[in-house]
Amino acid sequence: MLGYHVGMQSFSDGDPATDCDAEADSRDRVGLRRRHARLWYKYDLAGKGAKLTFLRPTRVKRVSAFQTDLYWNDGHTGSYPSWYLRENCPCASCVEEFTGRRLILQGSIPAGIERTGVEPVGNYALRFSFSDDHDTGIYSFDYLRRICPCAQCLPDGLQEPPPRVTRPGSFEA
Repeated sequence: MLGYHVGMQSFSDGDPATDCDAEADSRDRVGLRRRHARLWYKYDLAGKGAKLTFLRPTRVKRVSAFQTDLYWNDGHTGSYPSWYLRENCPCASCVEEFTGRRLILQGSIPAGIERTGVEPVGNYALRFSFSDDHDTGIYSFDYLRRICPCAQCLPDGLQEPPPRVTRPGSFEA
């Protein structure tokens, strides 16, 4: 059975799992949003039976201030270190807006940085805040999945930065 979503209307081929009562939904916008949050986008490619589902985390777990685990709706699990999330922040302060060049250099975020908060942004992203008062990055679910640091997604693993990063011209006495 096949159902799909376009704008604020749902269409169905009769499958009870994807069928929505459009008249009831027009009266109940909250119910419409809830139903669409559960259904997500499914479609068939050229009648070949290949169905795609929108990937999204089903659970965000704070393991510690230094690690966040994301459990995905396809069964995948990723464990994201806080320094890795901060180093890969997609905000305009961290990525050159026109070229896409990263302004935060690899290894410039200390391993000791903490994630102080996380909040959902609509039905498509998460916003993390960190102990360095940075909280402007909106991490789309697609982006989080692309940067997943698990052994399956990143076979070479992560190279953890030093606990403290010294700035050029600084020294320890």
